[in-house]
Amino acid sequence: MRSIANDYIHFALVNDVVEGIFTKPILWDYEVATVIVRLRLLLCAGRHYPLYLDVRQVKNIDHEARRYMSSPPAMEFLTAGALRIDSSLGKMAGNFFLALNKPQLPLRLFDSKLEALKWLEEYKQQRKDAEQV
Repeated sequence: MRSIANDYIHFALVNDVVEGIFTKPILWDYEVATVIVRLRLLLCAGRHYPLYLDVRQVKNIDHEARRYMSSPPAMEFLTAGALRIDSSLGKMAGNFFLALNKPQLPLRLFDSKLEALKWLEEYKQQRKDAEQV
């Protein structure tokens, strides 16, 4: 299992899924967004993967970070994204983000890691297909 981390996020490649978890409470701004994308790209090493991201420690995400995270550079080498949230308020805010920023790949919110990983299974094949192109 390959992994990469800094002082607030840990990424690991587990069963052909990039799994990320914020390890402490954080305010997600543009700088944080660019750092986590850079770390994820290092872990992906030019290969396509679905992403599971546990965002329960995120206290806020600002407008610039939201806009960047839905941009093509931030989506590079991703086939899909599953975000784990922990509250109905978080789900409401997340769905608002998805409707407003319209990410370029399938992205859903979950309150269970198991359900999120189950949903991402179908995107593992897309990863393999993208590698063959």
